[in-house]
Amino acid sequence: MAYGSVVLAAALWGGSIVAQKMALTSFSAVEASVLRDIGGLAILLATWWSKEGGAVRVSGADARLLGLLGLGVLGNHLLILMGLNYVSGG
Repeated sequence: MAYGSVVLAAALWGGSIVAQKMALTSFSAVEASVLRDIGGLAILLATWWSKEGGAVRVSGADARLLGLLGLGVLGNHLLILMGLNYVSGG
């Protein structure tokens, strides 16, 4: 089970670069990055609500921190996609 998990993680991680390079043929780096982040946010919120039983409370300070972290992730991914415009996926 452990070896299978490691192989799956490596395939998903390595395949994500190729998928991002393919996405850049149809979308700009900004569009691909925003679409990826919206999809990830939807998955995270659904998981959060299911684990908390539907009762999710976020304070103002937590919302600001989450917003800053989200912008950091978006910026990091945007820079990666901009770099992929200049190099091969391999």
